Amino acid sequence: MDNVSFMHEIYLPIDKLKWRWWIMVANIATACESVVVNIAVQSSFCTLVMYGSLRLEVLRIGMQRFHHSPCGGGNMKSFVMEHLDTIRYIDDLNEATKSILFITFLLNSIKVASVLFPLMAVKSLSALAFPAIFSSMLVAEVFYLGWICNEVKEQSLKISTDAYKILWYNEDKGVAVLLQMMIMRAQKPLTMQMGPFGPMITDTILSTMKAAYSYTTLMLNARE
Repeated sequence: MDNVSFMHEIYLPIDKLKWRWWIMVANIATACESVVVNIAVQSSFCTLVMYGSLRLEVLRIGMQRFHHSPCGGGNMKSFVMEHLDTIRYIDDLNEATKSILFITFLLNSIKVASVLFPLMAVKSLSALAFPAIFSSMLVAEVFYLGWICNEVKEQSLKISTDAYKILWYNEDKGVAVLLQMMIMRAQKPLTMQMGPFGPMITDTILSTMKAAYSYTTLMLNARE
């Protein structure tokens, strides 16, 4: 027994049997550090994206209650300013995170494919636990990331619908002009970009899963 592996296998130019306890400690420390860093990074990004979609949703709620407010014109100006500010926020967030989102997308695709391969090739139930749990976590992470990014697009598109429901043609000229401007701006959806891969939406996630499954099937066929 000269090959001792624990958790994620890694090449070490030493006698792993002799140093197995140090290897286990190093693996546990690295795993704990990775969990903490991953949670911090993922939660920070998800919070920033959700903040953008929540701002759009709050704006929609305010517009739906427009006729219940005594100062319609003043409210409409604040709605327009809030919409513009939210657009700038999403654009700035995109500029800051598009490369990170692109790398995350590539890594998730590779990780899902690399976990699906041993999962589909496993021959005993005892060896199924770790790949099954890990692959479930990865798939859940991929779909959650796609869902919160897709929410930004969905909420931004609904702005134009809610603005039109105010019946701008029945309002005075100033309010009508502001509403038309908001409707025109909302025709272009706000999306979280993945660099050259375009927007991160639910269709992108489904394409990722299909690509990972195709790659895994190809590797299984090549192995046979």
